[in-house]
Amino acid sequence: MAQITNGINNQVGGSLSGATNQFLIANDSNTASSVALEIVRVGGGTAGDPFTQYTVTGATTFSEGIDNSDSDAFVIAASTALGTTNTVRIATTGEINFPLQSAFLALSGSASNVTGDGTAYTLGSSVALTEVYDQNSDFNTNGTYTAPVTGIAQFGGSITLLQIGAAHTDMYVLIQASNRTLTSTEVNATNYANPSGTANIPFCCNVDMDAADTCTFSITVLNGTKVVDTSGNTFIYGGILY
Repeated sequence: MAQITNGINNQVGGSLSGATNQFLIANDSNTASSVALEIVRVGGGTAGDPFTQYTVTGATTFSEGIDNSDSDAFVIAASTALGTTNTVRIATTGEINFPLQSAFLALSGSASNVTGDGTAYTLGSSVALTEVYDQNSDFNTNGTYTAPVTGIAQFGGSITLLQIGAAHTDMYVLIQASNRTLTSTEVNATNYANPSGTANIPFCCNVDMDAADTCTFSITVLNGTKVVDTSGNTFIYGGILY
């Protein structure tokens, strides 16, 4: 084990090729009140942050500790300082946020005569979607989500259709991801729609995605003419679960 050197900036060890450099705080007494404790402390509420840092030289640094300027939240940051590129934030009341976790909610404007004859209309392809939020900027307004990492994504939403007629039969939503295409429950259009020809088609699914895979969302209504519209009540959401 390396020794601690004296001075203002104390350092444990140095270059130990082929060996492990350790810093140990030990209390070898095996009684209930025996504790081993490491304390990182600052002088008060106007001081800087008490935190620790983990660095791979020339590659990356993560920091964790109490952000004194952010209501004393405990944070993990992908940087050399707290409050910059936070990946986890735990409030003093216990709530946990993941500020960079991929997540979006988007609303669709009305799009006229997009399906009804079997055409698969991709949301956002003719009328740009409006983002309510897009945490980590992985969704664009043409309706494409791009996975930032490999993982399991969850998508859902509700597509509102107008002008469904008596000739229209089945309708379904497609979630088209790079690894696979999933079909929502196929329903009879005229039976599902209300007397005015309006129907809300909800959907929700989990999809396996690799980093940089894409996913789009489309609606198809069959066996009539291309007179079916989407309305402004349409929305989609999603992001990486884990």
